[in-house]
Amino acid sequence: MKYQDVTSSNLRCVGYDETCQVLEVEFKNDTTYQYAFVTPEVYKAVLEAESVGSALDKLVKKGPGIVYRRLSLKELENRGKSRD
Repeated sequence: MKYQDVTSSNLRCVGYDETCQVLEVEFKNDTTYQYAFVTPEVYKAVLEAESVGSALDKLVKKGPGIVYRRLSLKELENRGKSRD
Protein backbone atom coordinates (compact mmCIF):
# COMPACT_ATOMS: atom_id res chain seq x y z
CA MET A 1 0.00 0.00 0.00
CA LYS A 2 1.38 3.37 -0.96
CA TYR A 3 0.95 6.22 1.48
CA GLN A 4 0.48 9.86 0.65
CA ASP A 5 1.01 12.75 3.06
CA VAL A 6 -1.96 15.07 3.37
CA THR A 7 -2.43 18.62 4.59
CA SER A 8 -4.69 18.35 7.60
CA SER A 9 -4.82 19.38 11.24
CA ASN A 10 -5.58 15.80 12.35
CA LEU A 11 -4.41 13.44 9.59
CA ARG A 12 -0.78 12.67 8.77
CA CYS A 13 -1.13 10.45 5.71
CA VAL A 14 -3.43 8.08 3.85
CA GLY A 15 -2.86 4.86 1.97
CA TYR A 16 -5.19 3.10 -0.43
CA ASP A 17 -5.33 -0.37 -1.95
CA GLU A 18 -7.69 -0.18 -4.91
CA THR A 19 -7.82 -3.96 -5.42
CA CYS A 20 -9.02 -4.57 -1.85
CA GLN A 21 -10.81 -1.21 -1.57
CA VAL A 22 -9.07 -0.56 1.75
CA LEU A 23 -8.15 2.90 2.98
CA GLU A 24 -5.68 3.37 5.83
CA VAL A 25 -5.42 6.66 7.66
CA GLU A 26 -2.62 7.60 10.01
CA PHE A 27 -3.61 10.35 12.40
CA LYS A 28 -1.27 12.85 14.01
CA ASN A 29 -2.02 11.31 17.42
CA ASP A 30 -0.18 8.16 16.17
CA THR A 31 -3.28 6.03 15.68
CA THR A 32 -3.97 4.24 12.41
CA TYR A 33 -7.39 3.17 11.19
CA GLN A 34 -8.29 0.89 8.32
CA TYR A 35 -11.54 1.41 6.40
CA ALA A 36 -12.91 -1.37 4.17
CA PHE A 37 -15.23 -1.07 1.16
CA VAL A 38 -13.99 2.40 0.18
CA THR A 39 -14.49 2.84 -3.56
CA PRO A 40 -11.84 4.52 -5.72
CA GLU A 41 -14.29 7.37 -6.30
CA VAL A 42 -14.67 8.02 -2.57
CA TYR A 43 -10.91 7.85 -2.07
CA LYS A 44 -10.37 10.38 -4.86
CA ALA A 45 -13.05 12.67 -3.45
CA VAL A 46 -11.38 12.61 -0.02
CA LEU A 47 -7.98 13.51 -1.48
CA GLU A 48 -9.39 16.29 -3.64
CA ALA A 49 -11.54 17.84 -0.91
CA GLU A 50 -10.79 21.27 0.49
CA SER A 51 -10.75 19.65 3.94
CA VAL A 52 -9.45 16.07 3.89
CA GLY A 53 -10.53 15.53 7.51
CA SER A 54 -14.09 16.69 6.90
CA ALA A 55 -14.35 14.60 3.74
CA LEU A 56 -13.03 11.56 5.60
CA ASP A 57 -15.70 12.05 8.24
CA LYS A 58 -18.56 12.65 5.81
CA LEU A 59 -17.70 10.22 3.00
CA VAL A 60 -15.86 7.44 4.81
CA LYS A 61 -16.62 7.33 8.53
CA LYS A 62 -20.31 8.00 7.93
CA GLY A 63 -20.38 6.37 4.51
CA PRO A 64 -22.83 3.55 3.80
CA GLY A 65 -21.43 0.03 4.12
CA ILE A 66 -17.95 1.10 5.23
CA VAL A 67 -16.40 -0.95 8.02
CA TYR A 68 -13.44 0.26 10.06
CA ARG A 69 -11.02 -0.86 12.73
CA ARG A 70 -8.09 0.58 14.61
CA LEU A 71 -4.79 -1.12 13.86
CA SER A 72 -2.90 -2.25 16.93
CA LEU A 73 0.68 -1.25 17.63
CA LYS A 74 1.65 -4.90 17.28
CA GLU A 75 0.17 -5.06 13.76
CA LEU A 76 2.02 -1.92 12.76
CA GLU A 77 5.30 -3.18 14.25
CA ASN A 78 4.95 -6.60 12.60
CA ARG A 79 4.67 -5.13 9.16
CA GLY A 80 7.34 -2.53 9.80
CA LYS A 81 4.89 0.34 9.22
CA SER A 82 6.31 0.54 5.72
CA ARG A 83 5.08 3.54 3.80
CA ASP A 84 6.04 2.34 0.32
